[in-house]
Amino acid sequence: MHEPQASGLSRDDLDGLIACPYCDLLHRVEPLERHRLARCCQCGAALYQGGPLQLDKLMAWSVTALVLLIIANSFPILRLSAAGREAEVSFFEAVLGFADREMWLLALVVFLTSMAIPLFRIGSLMLVIALAWLGRLRPGRLAHLLRWHGELGPWSMLEIYLLGLLVALVKLRDIAQVMPGLAFYAFFLLVFVLATTATLLDRFHLWRLVAHPERLQ
Repeated sequence: MHEPQASGLSRDDLDGLIACPYCDLLHRVEPLERHRLARCCQCGAALYQGGPLQLDKLMAWSVTALVLLIIANSFPILRLSAAGREAEVSFFEAVLGFADREMWLLALVVFLTSMAIPLFRIGSLMLVIALAWLGRLRPGRLAHLLRWHGELGPWSMLEIYLLGLLVALVKLRDIAQVMPGLAFYAFFLLVFVLATTATLLDRFHLWRLVAHPERLQ
């Protein structure tokens, strides 16, 4: 574990400072070995990881997440069978069902948290990586995109939906035969793929890459 040295604000070394996201204490950025973690010397919060962004791995995991997200929202997630009748349901059909019953708020929440927000976060990260590879990153142009990428993180509730699906599988077995669909397995994998992407993504290095694209090696 490494604790960077606290520092005062100076116009000459603004680029070498980082503020703790929890207590706002300024620290001087020091080079670290890959996989080492810098923490705030006052509250212990994680600040940044050692080593540059692994853009190739981030892109690979992001593409995987995008494919899984499309499958999870395009195919049936559960198949119910009871009294000789069968029914299938997908996330998109659930949104349409809520809308047909004029449950507009619930339809909007399900659409945003299960489709729109995850798609935006995956797509925005892929866009930044692609622009970095093409050498077309421009300082300041993607600031709003990255800010929204971080702000919308808590609203991507895929883990909550996965927990709800697992509870439904257990509860509904007493009244019907429940079979997971292709989308269920895609959704299950998607949660873990996004978790892996989050561990690879250091927002501090991502912001520095956008601010100084010439540093891309």
